[in-house]
Amino acid sequence: MLEGMHKVNLIIDQGNTYCKAALFDNDIIITQLKEENAKLFRLKPEIEKYSVDRAIISSVSEVASVEKLLDELGVKATLFNHQSTLPIDIQYETPHTLGLDRIATAVGALKLSPQTNNLIIDIGTAITYDITTPDDGFIGGNIAPGLDMRLRAMHQQTKNLPLLERKESQNFFGKNTQEAMRNGAQFGIIAEIDSYISAACLKYGQITTFLTGGDAAYFEKKIKNDIFVVPNLIFVGLLEILKIN
Repeated sequence: MLEGMHKVNLIIDQGNTYCKAALFDNDIIITQLKEENAKLFRLKPEIEKYSVDRAIISSVSEVASVEKLLDELGVKATLFNHQSTLPIDIQYETPHTLGLDRIATAVGALKLSPQTNNLIIDIGTAITYDITTPDDGFIGGNIAPGLDMRLRAMHQQTKNLPLLERKESQNFFGKNTQEAMRNGAQFGIIAEIDSYISAACLKYGQITTFLTGGDAAYFEKKIKNDIFVVPNLIFVGLLEILKIN
């Protein structure tokens, strides 16, 4: 940690394979980092460039290696879990099973748009659709398979369909089996997203729709409804949670 420098906050989002991190100066991201969990030591020289005040860890994996890294850096860390204090009410019937990433992105949406009803669409391995309102906080949401999961399922659950990687199609209706599979997966998600936006507007009136997650950029220009693409929404939410813990 560099002495005498303006202090920043470190946000860590650890998945099963990769660890993503962001450094915030107040509410502004000044840098983002990504490394395999097995090679977390590579983050140390990058983080050492800054004077870190506090850190928060959100993890679906074991956190010992992250905590060890932060301890070596002399950084005080908060572990985000279901006992953490939140700046949002949770109306979910089983809050202890609600994914921490869903909570964090909901908090991020609330930070960016506190006076509107929000639909948060997080597109990654799975797709989550979550609703927040100014009065009630986190209402609930749904979970659906992501693009690669749909392609993999078609192969695994049938005898003859191949295992495919994603690829843009030139035709809306496939001219061959591979194109038909890719179209079914991709256009199915696009229709699903547009349908969720329409249904949310019908139920809650005017809404703000946030698109985030690893595949947000892939689908960004394919959706006909107005959306705000915020790839770092989880970092925004985790920073707000860090502030009150």
